[in-house]
Amino acid sequence: MKLYYHGKVKDGKIEINKRFQKEVVEAFDGKPIKITVERNRVKRSQPQNAYYWSVVLPYVRDGFIDVGNVLQRNGESIMLVHELMKEKFIGNGKEIADKHGQVHKLKSTTTVLTKDEFGEYIDNIKQWSAEYLNISIPDPGQDEFMKL
Repeated sequence: MKLYYHGKVKDGKIEINKRFQKEVVEAFDGKPIKITVERNRVKRSQPQNAYYWSVVLPYVRDGFIDVGNVLQRNGESIMLVHELMKEKFIGNGKEIADKHGQVHKLKSTTTVLTKDEFGEYIDNIKQWSAEYLNISIPDPGQDEFMKL
C-alpha cells in the first residue's frame, strides 16, 4: 500500500496535511516503512498537449512536405515528426551498454516534462521551424488554432 501526501517547505518548516501522521500509523503500525521526499513537479497541461498534437506537429509535418519531403497528411507522419522533434530538442533518452560495451540509446520522451519544460520544448520547435522550414506556427488562441 502507498499513501501520498502533498506539502511544502516554507520559512524553514515542513507544512503537511495534519492527517499524515495519523493515517500513516493506522496503515503501517508495527511495520517498517520507507519515506521518500521529492519535489512535486507539475506535468504538462492538457491544453498544452492538445495544442502540440493538433497544431504544432501538423504545421511541422506540412512544413516538411512543403520543402519536398514525401509525407502523407496522416497520423503516421505526425508520429514520425513527433519522434524527430523529441530527438532533436529533448535528448533525454537513456543510454545502456551491453557486455561488449556497445551503447544502446533509448528513445527520448515528452511524458516526463513539466509544464515549463514542455512550453520550452514547443518554443524550440517553433523557432527551428521558422528558420529551417520557413513556417510560422500560430500561438494557442490565435485564429488559426481556433479553426482547427
